[in-house]
Formats: sequence, C-alpha cells, structure tokens
Amino acid sequence: MMTSKNESGISRRRFVRQSGLLAAGAALGAGTASAAGEDNALTTGVSVPSEIPRAVLGRTGESVTKMSLGTVPSGLPEGATPKDVARMVDVALEAGIRSIDVAPAYINAEEGAGMALGKRRNEVFLSTKVAADTVEAAEESFANSLRLLKTDCVDVLYLHSVGSRAQDRDPDVVLQPDSVFPWILKQKKLGKCRFVGVSSHNGPLLCKQVLETGDVDVLLTVINFVDRYTYNHEGTLIPVARKHGTGVIAMKVFGGARRVLKPGQKKDLAGPAEMVGHDFSLALRYALSVPGVTAVNLGCHTPEQLHQNLATVKTCKPLTDEERKQLERTGRKLAPKWRERFGPTERVKKEENV
Repeated sequence: MMTSKNESGISRRRFVRQSGLLAAGAALGAGTASAAGEDNALTTGVSVPSEIPRAVLGRTGESVTKMSLGTVPSGLPEGATPKDVARMVDVALEAGIRSIDVAPAYINAEEGAGMALGKRRNEVFLSTKVAADTVEAAEESFANSLRLLKTDCVDVLYLHSVGSRAQDRDPDVVLQPDSVFPWILKQKKLGKCRFVGVSSHNGPLLCKQVLETGDVDVLLTVINFVDRYTYNHEGTLIPVARKHGTGVIAMKVFGGARRVLKPGQKKDLAGPAEMVGHDFSLALRYALSVPGVTAVNLGCHTPEQLHQNLATVKTCKPLTDEERKQLERTGRKLAPKWRERFGPTERVKKEENV
C-alpha cells in the first residue's frame, strides 16, 4: 500500500476496424500505424520520458501513476495461471507502474498479484472488488482476496459493477444498512481497506445515487468515445464525482478487454497488441482528456502491449479540436453498432439526453 501518494464482444483490434480511425489518423497527420507490439511514441520519433506521470486521485490524496495495470487479459482466459499474472505484474513494476487492479472475477488475478508483490506490496496502490449480494458472501469473498493477495489491507475495495445485477438496481436495496455497500464502509473503519470504491458498467443512474452519499472515495467507470453515446458515464457520473472529490479511474478505454477465449485457445496470452498506431493513441488520449479522470486502468495481453500503452500515456497530449470532432462523429456512428453490450440502458435514457 502507498503511504503518499457482461461481455463486451469487441476486441481492441475490432475497435479499430469498426471505427475507421486508421484513415482518420492519417488525415490528421499522425503518420502510419506501428506494427503490433511496437511502441507508438517511439515509431513516430517522439522522445518518451523515463518517468510515468502521476496525479492525485481525488480526495484520497494519493499520488498514483496515470496508468494502472488491469489484470483481466492475464488472469481470466482459459488456460491462464497465476504465474501469467505474476509475470505481467513484474513487467509493470519494472516499467514503473505502481497501481494494480484485480478482482475475484478475474480468476487468477489475485493469486498472481500476491505472488508478484511480496515485499513490494507497500510500493503499490492495490485495488480489488466484491461482487456479492449478501454481507455473508462479501465477507467470504474479501477474506479470500486478502489471503490470495498476501496482505491484510488493500488500498481500494470496490463494490463491483453497481447496477449490473438485477437485485441491486434499486438504490434502497444498495444503500440499506444490512447491504454490501455499508459493509464496505465498515471495512474501511476496520482498516481492511483504505478507501471505498464503486465500479460502473451499465448502471450509471444507480451509481450516481451511491456517489451522492458522499461516501465513495474512488470511481472506476467505463470511459470511451463510443459508449459515451450509450451509457454516458461522462455526463452522468463524472460531475457528481467531482462535486464530492471522488477520484476517477477510466476503464474500457478501448471498448473492453478481449473476453474469455474460445475452447481450446489456451496459448493466446502471447498474442499481438490489439490496437496499433495513432488509433490506439486517440482512444487513450480521449479518456485522459475527460475532466476529472485521474488515470486509466488498462488490461495488457503482452509485455509489448504494456510498453506500448505506457509510452502513449507518457507522451499524451490534449486532443485537438479536429480530433475531438472526428471522435464525436465516429462515436455517434459506432454506438448503435456496439449497442447496450454491458446491459440495458433504459434508466439512463430517461434521464440523460445524449
């Protein structure tokens, strides 16, 4: 710990193919896309700083690296092992990343992170999650998480995917005294987590009401220029988070990590990067340009992809007006094709005019 401081169905490569941003990148003078696994910033002749930029994560007061390592790609696929996760965490630490995000749902992620961190635990801003429907289930889940992570305290404990489960879409249920969210608040008082978090995929209106309690320290939410026109976390959640000083970390920046591999595809962990060149950069720069977003949580399939992601974060520049217009056109065009892939959005559409 640091002391200062639903299935998407769309891969990153498909994201690029659908969006047509390769052509857009060329039109914007970005040059040609790099080969898979190459460092985008390096191939365009940009000098990459050695240090990863940091920012303060809202009211937590923690200075965190602007890239966090997501562990779905290394922990979830069929055939993956905790050692796969441990290797990726080692690569991230060697590269200077000091924020790691895991969850029980990522199968091997917690055990692998626990294997890798060891004595380096205090160097890392470590997050995990509970997706339980009862306090009893949450107790069991979190106790197992701490055991696998080999720690007695995590930096952030998230209520995983608020609003995604039918039984927790009613704010009266989520916030009632004997529910899981108040239980997470208790874990903070007990010293088992330093900060309280919530993550949101397709339940922004419910998540908004949870944020309005003022009890949430960190929000992990879907931020990309396509889902902006379906779920609108940018318009629904970010303003409320900023009002309460809640730190914001963006996820699903490229549309969502590649889901569980097909049966028999057990060796895909070494596959090529799924987004290359300026297209990758535009999506990442969009997320980091959203006011209130402190960092991006990026799942990486290979060390090469991790370094490519990191180089883009290190050299990130604000979007130009032309780039913003291009992303708006592309996002509006793709949103109907991507549809409500994280779950229904009726509640969003009733309140938000997007």
